[in-house]
Parts: sequence; C-alpha cells; structure tokens
Amino acid sequence: WRPFLQSESLLDGAASDAAQDELPADASWGMRTRRRLARAWDKLLVHLLKSQYLTCFKVFVGFWQVVSTFRTNIQISWPANLEKLWAWASIFRLNIFDLPASACLLKDYSYTKKLMGFTLSVFLILFLLALPLLILLASGRRSTAKYNAVFNSFCFAGLFLLFLVYPSLSIFSTMTFRCQEIESQHYLSMDLRHSCPWKDPGSALFIWGVLSTLLFPLGVPLLMWGVMVYWGVPVMARTKRDKAILERMLWV
Repeated sequence: WRPFLQSESLLDGAASDAAQDELPADASWGMRTRRRLARAWDKLLVHLLKSQYLTCFKVFVGFWQVVSTFRTNIQISWPANLEKLWAWASIFRLNIFDLPASACLLKDYSYTKKLMGFTLSVFLILFLLALPLLILLASGRRSTAKYNAVFNSFCFAGLFLLFLVYPSLSIFSTMTFRCQEIESQHYLSMDLRHSCPWKDPGSALFIWGVLSTLLFPLGVPLLMWGVMVYWGVPVMARTKRDKAILERMLWV
C-alpha cells in the first residue's frame, strides 16, 4: 500500500534523492522525522533485497516449515518435547490451528470450517494486497510510475505470502482425502467427526478439498513458474550459467 499512498513525484525514477527529500520550508519536525525514517526504511529494504539476508531467511523459514510437518505427516509416537516443538514450529507455516493455545480454542470447529476459514483468509489478504492495483487499473493509470511501483510491491508481497502459507495450505487440502477405517466405517483422519469425503463426493468438504487442492498444491507452483517466465528469470539464469562457463573456460 505504501507506493499507492506516495505522491507520483516520489515514485518517478528520474527524481533525484535530493529532490525526493525536499520539504516545504515550514515543514514540522514530525514531518521531517517521518520523511527521514521513510528514507532510511527504503534504503534498508533495498539493502536486504540485494544482499543474501533474504535468501537466508527463506531457507530458515523453509527448514522449520518442513520440520513442523513431521507431527502430522509421520504417524509415530514423538517425545512430548518434540511434539511441542513441532507444534510451535507451525507458526512458520502461518498455521494457527496447530499452535497449542489456538488448538484448544478451536477444538469445536470442524475440519470443514478450518479448511474454508484458512483458504478464504488467504484470498482475503491477497485481495487487500491487490486493492491498490485494482484501484489504479479502474482509474486508467496503468502507464504511470505509481502503477509500476504498486505492481512490483504486490508481486513481492503476494508471492512471499504464498511462500509462507503454501505448506500449510497443501497439507490442509490434501489431508481432506486421507481417511481411516474404524469398525468397518471410514472417517476423516484429521477429524473423526467427519465421515470420509470419498464416500460423499457431493459434500462441501469434498468439493472444497478438490478446489483447494487444484488452487494451492498445484496452482501455486504453476503461478510462481509463470511469474518467473514473465520476468525472464529462466533467460537470466541461462545467461548467467553461460557466462560462468565461459569465464571458467577462459580462466582455465
């Protein structure tokens, strides 16, 4: 939202840093302080994006996302301390349902409500992130510096959000079809209050599970691949690889 709220002159790439820092002569101390903090925050973000810190953070988050799935995916008797660690590690998947405190508060919620609530909340957040972009599109301001800045911010924030929730959404979606047999009756493994969705293809849980499986476990990787193709990432990767091979050959 920040590029959307900024003035067009601040987003113009041709504007110099000095011009961007210009303030009215009668600007208050608070306005000047906010401008300095905003400029410092922008420089910090640029530094983080250009450095390896963001990559290290993604690796760290990805590690705990995988570890946190052991409790659900590997059906063995874990020690109590590891059970608690896996539960708290689920925060890296933005899965509030596995946290010990929320698990107690939401124990009366069925698996259908949890699945629908989780998936719909992601769509709601994505809609709020896309709202500035939609406003600019509706106002016909597509070929402006503001639109480019808002579009870039939306792509970064949206893909980072999907990166965080992808493991949880994939597990929630695919676990919809994991059932177990108890006394000749088939029940949903994640919530024994539900009968197996395979036995009732017309149920809300089965339909929502199919849709969420198509949208998230299958759709998110395709979306990220499409974004990389759109930005020319495969071409850049091949160019860097060819350049590295050539430099290595010349060096040898």
